Amino acid sequence: MEKYTVEQARGLAKISQKRMSILLGMSENAYINKEKGETRFYVDEALKFSNIVGIPFENIIFCNVNFFKKNVP
Repeated sequence: MEKYTVEQARGLAKISQKRMSILLGMSENAYINKEKGETRFYVDEALKFSNIVGIPFENIIFCNVNFFKKNVP
């Protein structure tokens, strides 16, 4: 099972950062920050990304993924 970073997965799908941001319904800067791991992908965003690029969710490495809020009791 081959693993891909978000950037690699997007590149394999031949989708620009700008186009991906549009497809995910966010600003280009917001998307770039997620791709760089500076902000997190929420589960729904990660699943939508996976569907867009056509790579199974479990084969994509979502850097610094924290699908849950910090300090949850």
